[in-house]
Amino acid sequence: MRKVIILFSALVIFQGCSSVSQPVAQRPLVEHQYSNPASSVSPALANALESANAGDSRTIKNQAITFGHVFFAASGLHCRKALRSEKSDSLYCKRASNDWYQVSRVISEYSETNTAEAK
Repeated sequence: MRKVIILFSALVIFQGCSSVSQPVAQRPLVEHQYSNPASSVSPALANALESANAGDSRTIKNQAITFGHVFFAASGLHCRKALRSEKSDSLYCKRASNDWYQVSRVISEYSETNTAEAK
């Protein structure tokens, strides 16, 4: 008798779950196709991005730039950070065609000194 009650309860639960109509989105979550967002950087900067070691500083167009480590981003590209001054940093990524471009800031970025605000 106990098995019959458990079986009947299971059938009622599974029947109830399968009869619920699932909602369907009426508009896409992403409206735009991905495209390479920027033009290539200057040859001098591209050469420095390619060859500089992490921590190296080079002067390009009368600006001192300090380079960070090259890393593999979630986008599938090799990227690296470049610091132009104490508060101004930029992110550059290398496309499959081996040219570097500056990545636009998406929403908001917090520096290491402002991480308490992000929490």
